[in-house]
Amino acid sequence: MKNLNYINLYRKKHENKVSYGRGATYLMPQIILFIDLIKCTSILDYGCGKGDLVRALQIKYPNMNVVGYDPAVSEYAAFPYEKFDFIICTDVLEHIPENELNTVIEKMSHLSSNIFFHLHHAEAAEKLDNGENAHCTIKPREWYHDLFKHYFNVVYPLSGYLPVNSACCTFSVPDATVALYEKNIVDFLHQHIQMKDIRIKQSVHLLSLDFNKILLPRNTVFYGYTNVCRIILSKIKNKGSLLCVLDKNAHTLCQKKGGYDLFGIPVMTLQEFCPKGDETIVIFPTWEYEVIVKQLRSFFDFQHIYRAEDFFR
Repeated sequence: MKNLNYINLYRKKHENKVSYGRGATYLMPQIILFIDLIKCTSILDYGCGKGDLVRALQIKYPNMNVVGYDPAVSEYAAFPYEKFDFIICTDVLEHIPENELNTVIEKMSHLSSNIFFHLHHAEAAEKLDNGENAHCTIKPREWYHDLFKHYFNVVYPLSGYLPVNSACCTFSVPDATVALYEKNIVDFLHQHIQMKDIRIKQSVHLLSLDFNKILLPRNTVFYGYTNVCRIILSKIKNKGSLLCVLDKNAHTLCQKKGGYDLFGIPVMTLQEFCPKGDETIVIFPTWEYEVIVKQLRSFFDFQHIYRAEDFFR
């Protein structure tokens, strides 16, 4: 992507939100199918975000050359000019301005003839700092397929994970592999529905609790699903300091509690916003867990770390 303005906007989004650019690992079962099919020894994750999928593949395939590229993430900003057996490009093209897509896809075609594209055909939940939707190019699957045909001999359509998604490969896929691919999608959707049902039940349970009768340990971290964390934040009567890393919907609520709402603040600068003292409660969603606990432990001696859903049974 040549448009530095967009790159800078996406860079700020990555810096200001820990969870942004971290969702591609849910495609691992599908990607493994194609790795086995191609029998590749080198992989490029084009538009890898914070690199979760890159690291997951490096762990699974320690002898394979797995590389990530994303111009908006400093760790992966260097463009790779080497050839690869396989390129993964998941939920990326919709973030690239339409007038630059031909250049981007042409560059990819020079790096590999085997590419798996996973596409999104609707607006994103996120907005950039300039007010634009994070998906700046929203086109139907057929539009993308016609574009790919200028650069690849094969454009093999596949299902996406959700109705707003589609996928395709630039190589032929045997019927047996397609059947496994589709089965993985069905299994994923079933698990997603089950987890949603669990979250609803947890929320109903929390709303029924009398928090006046619950002794909250001080100097403690709670983490869990965002909706669960938001309910806890609304219920607790804070007697110490409060840190909250949730989302923009919790901002006003956190202020009313006299706490620090850290949504949108880079994790590396958390210490500047943390209250002093040893009676602190921290609440944040599960997807922030590893990064935030590591940062907070560098200047807080937390006695307890609880998964919220377990503590408030």
